Amino acid sequence: MLMKLNQFARLTPDFKVQVAELKQIGLQADPDDAFSQSATDLFNAFFPEAYTLAAKEDKLAQVAVNVDQTLAAWLAKKPSKMTRRDFYNVALQLLGFEAFTDFDLNDPFKMMTATKLPSLDHDLTSTADLLKAVYLLLNTRTKHLVSYLDDLANRGFLKDFQKKQKKPTHLLLTAKSNKFLMRGRRFVKLFGSNRIWIPITMATATCSKRLFTARKPQIKGLKCPCYLLQILIFMEPTM
Repeated sequence: MLMKLNQFARLTPDFKVQVAELKQIGLQADPDDAFSQSATDLFNAFFPEAYTLAAKEDKLAQVAVNVDQTLAAWLAKKPSKMTRRDFYNVALQLLGFEAFTDFDLNDPFKMMTATKLPSLDHDLTSTADLLKAVYLLLNTRTKHLVSYLDDLANRGFLKDFQKKQKKPTHLLLTAKSNKFLMRGRRFVKLFGSNRIWIPITMATATCSKRLFTARKPQIKGLKCPCYLLQILIFMEPTM
């Protein structure tokens, strides 16, 4: 049984702001692009772990648009629009839900209504509509209760972002702080002001997944969750 995935504190900024933020995180987000090209670029970008065209094609072929065709087959037809149902069939799978198990491809909205997942209320008839739908999707919680942007980041989506920065830089999406710090090829990820990554040298098996008091001159006695799910380099607050 699926729990409700209420989307709290979600903002919908002006479309120009949405486009600017999509571009900031490296997506091809031009409302003047052809719908088919924009759809191809965007959906390919959602599989950052697939480095070759063949690997991406394989990933696209594993996603169903409807009961009759896969995402790979749908993109190959160079579509000029997308029905609301088809987009959210794809979106739910990107969020980690399974077709036929978690939702019905013929009616994905029954499940979305039950779990309080947000959606646009119309078909996507232009590239602008597609970009708005993608922006909302990035801010939607996955089956595992993290935002889709968070999920993509964990899979390497932002691996090139920090390379272009001279110093650690905040990413702002719908006024939420998403900070990615890099040393070498390893990332330290900070989402929001209530989560701070602990350096691996300070973490022990005894403090895994429980409150751990971190001591640093400017944040004395700060209590924060300790996660040992990644190789962590250092600690820096988002405040």
